[in-house]
Amino acid sequence: MSTSPHEGVYLYDPTEFGADRFVDTALTRDGVVNSALHKADSAAQPRATWAAPVTALWTDEGNPFLTSSSEGSDPTVLTVDTWYLLPFRAVYCPKINADGQAYRLRIGLGARSSAGHDCDFAVMVAPQGSAVFSLFGTLGNWPTKVYSDVTSTTVAMLTADDATRWMDPTQALTDQALSRETWSTLTDIGGSSIAVRAPMLEVFVLAKTANVSSTPEVHLFTAAEVIGT
Repeated sequence: MSTSPHEGVYLYDPTEFGADRFVDTALTRDGVVNSALHKADSAAQPRATWAAPVTALWTDEGNPFLTSSSEGSDPTVLTVDTWYLLPFRAVYCPKINADGQAYRLRIGLGARSSAGHDCDFAVMVAPQGSAVFSLFGTLGNWPTKVYSDVTSTTVAMLTADDATRWMDPTQALTDQALSRETWSTLTDIGGSSIAVRAPMLEVFVLAKTANVSSTPEVHLFTAAEVIGT
């Protein structure tokens, strides 16, 4: 599924561009606009992006990267093998395929272990406002990408356990996201009132450590909607 009417690049017959032939509105719409939309989808549309600032430009207290948070407690006091939510959450309204499933997400995560002990990271997408981090250990409903046993102290783009960069939001996920949203009344271009709901989704980043001497650090995160494989 694509935002382009033909769901792919529109191929022209070379004779359509012969001498003295005009290019009409339909040809422009079906060709130029359709192909541009499809290529934009294929290139991915960013939905969440964060990168640690240069240390010299960081003026607030703390570190110029994301570390585990115990949600209100002292973030420096971590429990071994406990998932903590990092202070990064991005809400977006997904594009929906005809079968009710949202576009897949292409994930990038740049992170490290502060002192070389095992650290695990996870990226999750869930309905907006879900307290997902507290349920992670038994969670099976939400799409999750896990990066296990990170020991490098050098910041690098991590390879997920499934060796892919894809996350596929399910139809069940978008259905539940819709059920959590209230109806909004908007005015369409013709002046008529129309009721709509948007299945707002939220992207989370989580981490845990096997040794309190090492803190999981996230220096880069990106999530983009993309079509195709």
